[in-house]
Amino acid sequence: MVTSCPMKKPRSKYKSRRPQGGMKLFMSALGVAVVIVVLIFLGERLSSSFGGGQSPRAADPTPSSVSALMPTTQESLAGFKLFLSRCKNSPECPYYALSVTGDTLKYVGVRGVARKGVVQVSLSRDRKRQLLALVRKAGFFALDDSYGLEDAGCKAQRMDAPTLKIGVTLNGQTKVVTVNKGCLNVPPRLVALAQGIDRVSRSARWTGAGRNPESAQGG
Repeated sequence: MVTSCPMKKPRSKYKSRRPQGGMKLFMSALGVAVVIVVLIFLGERLSSSFGGGQSPRAADPTPSSVSALMPTTQESLAGFKLFLSRCKNSPECPYYALSVTGDTLKYVGVRGVARKGVVQVSLSRDRKRQLLALVRKAGFFALDDSYGLEDAGCKAQRMDAPTLKIGVTLNGQTKVVTVNKGCLNVPPRLVALAQGIDRVSRSARWTGAGRNPESAQGG
């Protein structure tokens, strides 16, 4: 009796391909993980650069920058301005004005002066310092704003006395003082300031009033 052997199926020369969907999913997940790690790393670096995630803080000013912002006692010339006007309302005395802005001295002669019109000349730093010293010596910013006939303390004995006006800008503050020289309450230091401004600016070369401009004003 012959026993028949089961026949083996011929093996295909082409191997069956396994589905690759799982491999693609794995690679996608790996890529996302790498991106997340990189983002976390960059976030930590950026956070540390701004002080641990806190808002960036402005650097403290150095002593040099602070001193540059605050005007000093001796050197306040950068914003220093000054003007003096004499006898605007007093026809019996010379009417002119002086102003200092930056490095320029301006003279305007109107009435009773040797030179009428406008003259502009340069003003040296030394003369500006002298003017600033006069303002401080007079305690200008502590003076009243007006010493006029309408003020209670005036008690003028003359109604036609010479008048003047002085204005100063210093360290961002501006003050103007009007004066009637007939008032008895006019501080001598204020009169001295006006005379000093004329002297330092050498206004007599235009007014023709001589060394003392008060001599041409009758008061």
